[in-house]
Amino acid sequence: MECPVCGRTIQNNTKFCKYCGNALIKAHPKQSNTQLCPLCGTSLKPGISFCTQCGTPVIQKEGVIEEHPKRRNHFLPIVILFFLLSASLLFYISLKKGLIPINIPFFSDYTTQNSQADDESGAKGELSDHGEEAATAYSDYSGEASSNSTDGDNHTEDVSSSIMGSRTTIDKEIELGKYTLSYFGHNTVYTNHDVPVALFCPDEQGQNEYKRSYYYMNGELIFSEYAGDDLHQFFFDQGELIRWAYYSNPIVDSTVTNYDSENTEPYMKWEEQVLEESDELLGEWETSAAATSVSHVNHNDSLSPFYGIWIFASEDRDEAENRKKDAISKGFAAEILVTTDWSNLNDQKWFVVTTGIYQNEKAAKDELNHVLDSYPDAYIKYTGNFVQDYIISDSDKRYIETSELVDLSRMEVRTAINELYARHGRKFNDQSIQSYFDSKSWYKPQIDPDDFSDDVFNDFEIRNKEILVEWEIDHGWREGKSANNP
Repeated sequence: MECPVCGRTIQNNTKFCKYCGNALIKAHPKQSNTQLCPLCGTSLKPGISFCTQCGTPVIQKEGVIEEHPKRRNHFLPIVILFFLLSASLLFYISLKKGLIPINIPFFSDYTTQNSQADDESGAKGELSDHGEEAATAYSDYSGEASSNSTDGDNHTEDVSSSIMGSRTTIDKEIELGKYTLSYFGHNTVYTNHDVPVALFCPDEQGQNEYKRSYYYMNGELIFSEYAGDDLHQFFFDQGELIRWAYYSNPIVDSTVTNYDSENTEPYMKWEEQVLEESDELLGEWETSAAATSVSHVNHNDSLSPFYGIWIFASEDRDEAENRKKDAISKGFAAEILVTTDWSNLNDQKWFVVTTGIYQNEKAAKDELNHVLDSYPDAYIKYTGNFVQDYIISDSDKRYIETSELVDLSRMEVRTAINELYARHGRKFNDQSIQSYFDSKSWYKPQIDPDDFSDDVFNDFEIRNKEILVEWEIDHGWREGKSANNP
């Protein structure tokens, strides 16, 4: 072999040239991809053109694999940019909604200007006509609130929450039938001992801009709601509007803007309008003959003659009971009567349903228009006198069975209890009950109610009274009323 430096012939497998001392490196088959300098034998990096030790030009060798440069991560800048934009957007929204108490003039001015712009373009002009039929009432509607009241005004928030709780309670008690129901025109009012609790006004087939509702505490307005294409809720405290909650599109968007105790023109106009309309409606109700008590719990417990609005008749009592339940579900104080018990009704036995007990014809006529909306065939008829002499003629001589009470109406069961007292000459504070028993030949009124004692009852009468009272309670006809006070 020859020395690659001096070119002289040397012995094979020699590690050093004996003439010039050059180190001889044997190419190993496994290192075939590693390129050596042809002059000095230095290992060279792939892809270089000159030896880094002696400067000898290098010819690229086939099969040498070059090392690829490291790839750059092109996605990292995009990820960083995304997080920066998200953080900026979150910061802006927090400032806009007042979630970050920061005092930077630029941001403070910007959010204030935009809040004022929202006020002007939102609810400020909502006294104008909307022109479409009101939608359904938005009971207990609440959404994501933004308020222009101060952060420290917790009193308004507390009072508004209390008012909304009272409104919810009233709605539940109305469903349970705890209030007296009256109608005037197309409007409905619920009262407690003649004091208004709630008043509802429909849109009257598009004639009104809003479907309106009013809620009262001790006769004083505490809450009102105007429901239409938009929704307004008004919270009152001692006759003053403390919050106007506005929903621009309540069906689509639950966002609410609260205006608290403002002196702006729209705010004061709404306050004046709601209070005036409430007073006018209550005035109409008070002067209307339709305000005659038509209640969920009918208080006319005697069988005195009356006017009825008849909506159904059947020879089957179960069918009559089903129609009665339907009428009650629609807000009527429905009753079932047997025609043969009354002098002016059919002399054949029918079970008939009336929507209420009306003491005069005018009260029945005022109510009839409302009834016709649900029962187009309804009509008015006077019952005449109750023709039976007794409900249970021998209740003082035997124990009665509950099976005997199945076909009796609420009024008949109540009268059967009063018969026990009337037999002993007790007088009655209710004039209608007194008039009923005055018409009976066997009745001899002698004892004032305050002087009467149940000690005069025999064992039959004591037990029969208990049975009748239990029947009333089981059927929901007696609530919170002592069995000893007929």
